[in-house]
Amino acid sequence: MNLHWLVSGQDGGRLILVFNGFAMDENPWRIWPQPKASSLAFVGGYQNLFEPLEVSDLARLRSFSRVDVIAWSLGVWVYSTVASAWALPPGKRVAVNGTLNPLNAQWGIPPAIFALTRKTFSVETRETFYRRVCGSEEVWAHFQRHAPLRLAEDQAGELAVLHEVLQNTASFVPPEQARQFFSSVIIGAKDLIMPPAAQRRYWHGGREVDAGHFLFHLWPSWEAFLASPEDTVHAV
Repeated sequence: MNLHWLVSGQDGGRLILVFNGFAMDENPWRIWPQPKASSLAFVGGYQNLFEPLEVSDLARLRSFSRVDVIAWSLGVWVYSTVASAWALPPGKRVAVNGTLNPLNAQWGIPPAIFALTRKTFSVETRETFYRRVCGSEEVWAHFQRHAPLRLAEDQAGELAVLHEVLQNTASFVPPEQARQFFSSVIIGAKDLIMPPAAQRRYWHGGREVDAGHFLFHLWPSWEAFLASPEDTVHAV
């Protein structure tokens, strides 16, 4: 996977680290101004899922006194796969519209839907996918101005890798163990990508908002999002 630094502040301070969703890059997040007192980096490019970070990159991540993680969509699962090995400094751990069992009829995206998305994803169908990510015409109008700057072929390759890995992963994290990875959860009640009912069944709690899969327009800034009330994940 890739690590991209969008804002390189002074090491040793605060870092906001985003585990991005499938098909995305940092561009959709430009709806927010750059953070004022934090570094900002993105993890993505999951077509290279098994490529470890450079030693220097991992050392830099660990050099911060605080690392706040925002994991979105399939990035929620990706973060859970590296959390122990990366051993990041303390901070908030926020899961947004994702679960740790993302290819699952009960706790994630139904397998048939995931397979169909993989089979049909192309430059011709990408807009339909983006519209479902947005969930409304209003959000779509804003999203178009900050759409990902990626080739459809690259995105399709990423989805194929994720699908293959998820199909062949022998064990997943059950809901009662999810709290070791995330301190809070946000669920979009109108999510058309990761079914809200599946998210509710998985997390047994969290903050539910009246929005779709891409819901970050509800906050004016990185600082406001991370300062929003924390809904602790409670295991059952």
